[in-house]
Amino acid sequence: MKKVKLLSVILLAGICFVACKKDKKEDISLKNYLKVENASFVDGTMPSETPGGACDFSDLTGNSNILAGGANQLLITSSSNITAMMVSIKDVKGYFKLDVTSAKSQYYRLPLLFESNLPKNVFTIQVALCEGTTVSEWRSIDVATIHAGTGKLQVSITWDQLNDVDLHLYEPNQGEHIYYAHRISDAGGELDVDSNPACSIDGINNENITYKDTSNVTVPAGEYEVWVHLWSNCSIPDNTNYVVTARFNGQLIQPTFGTNPYHGFFKPEDYGTEEGLVNVMKFNTSQAKAAGLIEERLQFNFGKSSDNEVAKSKASVAKPDMPHWK
Repeated sequence: MKKVKLLSVILLAGICFVACKKDKKEDISLKNYLKVENASFVDGTMPSETPGGACDFSDLTGNSNILAGGANQLLITSSSNITAMMVSIKDVKGYFKLDVTSAKSQYYRLPLLFESNLPKNVFTIQVALCEGTTVSEWRSIDVATIHAGTGKLQVSITWDQLNDVDLHLYEPNQGEHIYYAHRISDAGGELDVDSNPACSIDGINNENITYKDTSNVTVPAGEYEVWVHLWSNCSIPDNTNYVVTARFNGQLIQPTFGTNPYHGFFKPEDYGTEEGLVNVMKFNTSQAKAAGLIEERLQFNFGKSSDNEVAKSKASVAKPDMPHWK
């Protein structure tokens, strides 16, 4: 009898443990994974496809490799007059709804901003479109996080072509220049992801500079400069769209120059010219403030990249130690 009772207690404890794990999983919000610029969050079930609806959703593409604390650009193709987009993650609570106010377009770019502490390293992003009250089918893209640091300070870039785009970070007060040829600074800043070097294509299309969250790493106080360089276009005929983010203690930091996140693009002819070198932002860790993220400050741009109105900060003179070879 004692054995039966003991077995019953064990089974009951096991059921409770499984149920608690299930409840915990269901309680994870989409906000724990990502944010969508200028979108409203809906804490509810994703709307279903409208039976017989005419809302066209031709294609969904994006980078399957992502950085925790970084970004991803989804390219949506539709011939419908889209009035809203909805983004969710499979088996995760809630969705973001982004109203579309631009004129009818065939291409829509949807940048996603990922949190620094992702609940899972592999997950499925789902997107649906609205034309009025009609909801399209849900399209999905599977993504996996790259092994990279987030740390006390993290600066990242993602781009959408198979070419060589480089991320550069200048430390304050004539400090060190972190980039592919000088990956680790004395302070501990490190370029730990370098993608498509010299057109040796790995398809990761992300770069990351981080200061680890350890006692032996100190983030230098003062103003940092972030530069982006089209090192080689690798014979790509299309524009290269990119997004740069900077996080301090896990939060997007308010820049002193530029925007954060920064959205930009290179034209193929920018390679080897001044246009291929851009000072995208500056930020000061001594005056760190969180960026006004969703409703207040960031802007969203739709349409083909050639029609993108994002202003590029042109460098009149390249940094003196900025090499043009690899």
